[in-house]
Amino acid sequence: MIDTKALLQTHFQPRAFGYGMGGVALIYLGLFGYALLSKNGTYRELESRLSSYATIIEHDVISQQPLSDAVISDEELHHDKAQTSHNKAQHTEHSAENDAHKTPSHDEVAHAIETAENDTEHDNAPSTDLKPSDKEDGTQTLTELLNNSNISTTKALPVAPLQGYYEDTAQGPIPVKTETGRLPFNAYKKPFLLNQSQPAVAVVVSGLGLSESLSKTLIEQLPSAVSLILSPYTDKPDYWRKQARSRGHEIWLNLPIQTQDYPYSDPGPMGLLSDVSIAYNQERLGWLLTRTAGYAGVAAYTDHTIKRSASMYKDLFTRTLSRGIGFLQLNGTQEDNIIQSAAFQTRAPYVANTAQINITSLDQSSLKVAQDYMASHLRTVIHVDPEFSNIEVLNSWLVNLQNEGFVLAPVSAFADIPQSAADNIEVHESDPHVEQTHESDVHVDDHHDAHSDEAHH
Repeated sequence: MIDTKALLQTHFQPRAFGYGMGGVALIYLGLFGYALLSKNGTYRELESRLSSYATIIEHDVISQQPLSDAVISDEELHHDKAQTSHNKAQHTEHSAENDAHKTPSHDEVAHAIETAENDTEHDNAPSTDLKPSDKEDGTQTLTELLNNSNISTTKALPVAPLQGYYEDTAQGPIPVKTETGRLPFNAYKKPFLLNQSQPAVAVVVSGLGLSESLSKTLIEQLPSAVSLILSPYTDKPDYWRKQARSRGHEIWLNLPIQTQDYPYSDPGPMGLLSDVSIAYNQERLGWLLTRTAGYAGVAAYTDHTIKRSASMYKDLFTRTLSRGIGFLQLNGTQEDNIIQSAAFQTRAPYVANTAQINITSLDQSSLKVAQDYMASHLRTVIHVDPEFSNIEVLNSWLVNLQNEGFVLAPVSAFADIPQSAADNIEVHESDPHVEQTHESDVHVDDHHDAHSDEAHH
């Protein structure tokens, strides 16, 4: 049997044990001292790793009376309740006043416009009787809300693409109606409601994205009510779409299509051609429609050439417009029964250009002719091919038009669903005065290829 006591007396050294315990104590004291000295730095380091979000909360008036003194008489309690009710009434009145005068959001305006359009489904456009609100609470009527939205012309449009308004394909996202049937056209257009008794003009400018300096000038200097047509051949389609919509400009996507002047006027490497298979054009159309998102519709200049392949183009545009986007016909003199028929079949918004105007000087008699044309037409769509030399002139001219009582509207405000494919749906007849001023740079010309410049780029 092992003698434990004798073993301890032989091997245990009290002095060595004491030295060991002292060493351990010194180590712990050192660690404690280090932690004490570095606590501030450690706290800041840990704090820096935390999310730092601050929320400002507006409180009602809170009593500053300490809890220890919270013995309140019935009279004091009644007084406090009365004071609280008075404060809440003042707060409610102040909030109502602010709500009555604040600028409506894009979603509020878009929803209000869509509601008005649905209520007048069988009319050409919703009625806008400009009657002041007779409500004593200061709230706005629908008309007042929409009129206020028209004043806020520089308000940025929502960032695209919006969830639910596109589907992913091998070539990229492409517009599509939502599961509830809402249209990308309504989601991406600039909210605006027309006054039916006031003449209005919609100006649409093509070539966005082809020249960086010119595109920047268009976005920054033109009124945001001017609609812009994005070229599919731009190197930065998403960039220009974001820049334009951030300044309140509505965007349309150009679809280059073969015209009678082909191949002299080439629609470009991805243009739609008449004498090819439908599969060939479908592949090109897929590339065009997926260049970017956030456009209200597609814009194209067509002439009688598409009649050579009427069934093919009817099928292409029926499929395209069934996605819920609009169509802008840039050739207002073209009898466009093919695409109008597709728009009627798909219930798609459709709008036609009425004049091709190249503005070079405010002193030209051509501008007077153009204004006379607009004076005899309640709604006028003007397509402009931009140049550095005419942007400033265009701006000045638009200011003059508004001073003379014309309303400047986005082109989507003129869109309507064709009533019948068989009716020779309203084709804007050429004004004889406009035809005679071809040399004065104001013309309606069915031989003009509005997109020939894009082919050169």
